[in-house]
Parts: sequence; structure tokens; C-alpha cells
Amino acid sequence: MYVDDEQNPLAFRSIFEMINNNELWEEKIVKINDKAKHNYNHFNFLTLINREDDELAFSNMFSYFFSKDRNLGQLFIKEVLNKEISDDYIIKREFHNIDLWIEDSRNVIVIENKIKG
Repeated sequence: MYVDDEQNPLAFRSIFEMINNNELWEEKIVKINDKAKHNYNHFNFLTLINREDDELAFSNMFSYFFSKDRNLGQLFIKEVLNKEISDDYIIKREFHNIDLWIEDSRNVIVIENKIKG
């Protein structure tokens, strides 16, 4: 679930207060010493937080990016799926157990993430 100050102002305020409450946090430096993860060309922040095989993380990122940047969603659909979609599309997460449901007045695009075969 994404929480922002427009759609979920109470939840956003509560989370924001927790994040800014220094009494809830401790400074702890964590050293990552997993050389195998650093020895390939696809190292990224998902690898760093051990979510590189997490389908939910990918679905959440796609949903977030495509909601915040409508042009990005349109470009992705055009380039990857060879389809045109209007900029007023909606995105639903886990709708009818579907990872991403993207819909406009003429299309319904269903994306199921599969990380491992």
C-alpha cells in the first residue's frame, strides 16, 4: 500500500511522525558483506535490501512509478507491449489476484510478475 498526504492524510501524518521521532530510531551501521551479490552487473538497491526476487516489490514499484509519471506508464506499455493507452488510465494492485491491472476506456492490461521460473 502506498500512503501519501493527499489520499491518506491521517496515515501519512502518523507515519511521518514515526519517521521523525528520534526516540524510535537507533543509529546502527550495518555492513553488507555479501560479495556474490556485488559480482554481477545487475546490482541495484533491490539487491541491497534483499528484495531482488520479491514479486510484490516489483509490482509496487511499477504501480508507484506509473501512477506518478503517466507518460512513463504510457511509454512502457507502448514499447514493451506495443499498445497505446490514454493518459487517464487507472492502476489497480492485486485486483482479482492480478499483480497489476491497468485500464483505460479502451484497454485492460494485466501484468503478472514472475521473477523466478
